[in-house]
Amino acid sequence: MVNDNMYQVVFEYTPEAGGYEGNRFIVSYKSEEQFEKMNPSEDLAKSKTKVIAKGVSDEEAYKIVSNVPLWRNVAASYQEAIVEGEFQPFIYEMRLQNPQFAREVSSIEMLRAQLDFFDRKHRGLVKILSNSE
Repeated sequence: MVNDNMYQVVFEYTPEAGGYEGNRFIVSYKSEEQFEKMNPSEDLAKSKTKVIAKGVSDEEAYKIVSNVPLWRNVAASYQEAIVEGEFQPFIYEMRLQNPQFAREVSSIEMLRAQLDFFDRKHRGLVKILSNSE
């Protein structure tokens, strides 16, 4: 667990991030000043992420991060499995293990999330980037 004395910031990937869109992560800073210094507003504006919470407790930050639909984690796993424009099933399977174990998700829940992702991808609702983008 991260120290509560740190300045916690939760970021979320934007549509420009392709399959990572909607996934969230926490970055800890020593202070709000350090966050502002390391993330000038003009850099954040060009980023493939946006800040969705800052100055929150560890507990709140983890709650925000875990409140992402599982199919979004599946989409990120799929995105990571595109190597030189080719889908690599082995990488995909390995990447799927991270959210499944981290969130203590059953195999049935993971299968449902995969079906949800592939349905959204098929309908053009999810953009997957090739590694050349």
